[in-house]
Amino acid sequence: TFDRWRADRDQLSAEVTITTSAPGYQSHLTAGRLNLTSLPTRTQWAKRLADLYAEADWTALLEEACYRAIQQYRKGEPVSRLAPAAVSAGPSWRVQPLLYEQLPTVIFGPGGSRKSFLGLWLALLVENGVALEGAVRAVPGRTLYLDYEADQATAEYRLGRFVDGNPALAPACPSYRRMKQPLAADLPVLSASIVEQGIVFLIVDSLAMACGGKDLSDPSTAVSYFSALRQLPCTSLSIAHVPKNTENPMIYGSVFFTNIARMTWEIKCQTDEDTGSSTIGLFNRKANERRHRPMGLQFAHDAQSEAITVSPATLTDDEAFLDSAPLAARLAHYLKDGAHTASRLAILTGKSTAAVMMALSRGEEKGLFHCLGTGKGAEWILPPNEKQL
Repeated sequence: TFDRWRADRDQLSAEVTITTSAPGYQSHLTAGRLNLTSLPTRTQWAKRLADLYAEADWTALLEEACYRAIQQYRKGEPVSRLAPAAVSAGPSWRVQPLLYEQLPTVIFGPGGSRKSFLGLWLALLVENGVALEGAVRAVPGRTLYLDYEADQATAEYRLGRFVDGNPALAPACPSYRRMKQPLAADLPVLSASIVEQGIVFLIVDSLAMACGGKDLSDPSTAVSYFSALRQLPCTSLSIAHVPKNTENPMIYGSVFFTNIARMTWEIKCQTDEDTGSSTIGLFNRKANERRHRPMGLQFAHDAQSEAITVSPATLTDDEAFLDSAPLAARLAHYLKDGAHTASRLAILTGKSTAAVMMALSRGEEKGLFHCLGTGKGAEWILPPNEKQL
């Protein structure tokens, strides 16, 4: 068998295991990494195998096996013809609007922002194929949680809290694997498990650990990581961290972690220290088709049972999320208190008056804002039938 392929410069190697079913011999003959493109290496292997099993022409067998393996590796995916799809169909989803089907998504945020909790909750949604009205809708399928940071007991404890607070999720039993090796090094075993169990949704917690300690600022690290993910036929959610002391929200490491991902979401969390309940804000920083509005989730903690109940949340109700919200949503938040001039709104939002005026004018066309008066002293209000932003 040929396993754990590696392409380095002009060389192609694989871990090769050779066995036999012939009587009088141990089934396992030898195993090791073989450079498939090196004639001297194949000659050395043939001599060793001849000492172990002299009844075969190992030179010819290795020549044929290496040739076929190289051809299969280089074959790749078949070429197909593109046919226009109905525009109304749009992208396909595993969890709308968070996760494109069969494509990689990255959620990133600081420590303690409930990233792992969110990943487990999404696994429960997909396992059951349920929706949270006003927030997300999941297509059912088997899920696999790859855990580099905690253990199974921790994951099961958190799942239990979600199930206790959301009984509709009770039938779900996501698959779990405690990870020790980098994702790329574990591909053969993972690929087999995904096919055997029919996995359609993969959660990687976390991206940095899955890269195996490589320099995250090196573009080749991101390329290698997503190349490994692409060999796994399922939707993926990678959980990532952020650099310290940065004003711009970004995934820690090379910009290629953002560029290659098809969807990225920044996560922010505001936790009530007295109750333990958290409001989570999800902000779509990249989307292949179109970006989506921010999404809020409330993880309500029951102090006695420790159950976690999940419900939609309005982010603009919490000052902690305003800086990450779209300008129109921030303007609507301040106009809830009454009329304001554009210059006053510019001070409140920290934006230029020109940017505020542009957002107000566009919002007025959509029926979101209404102007009272003319000139610099004109005030803006929310119409009685205010639309949700």
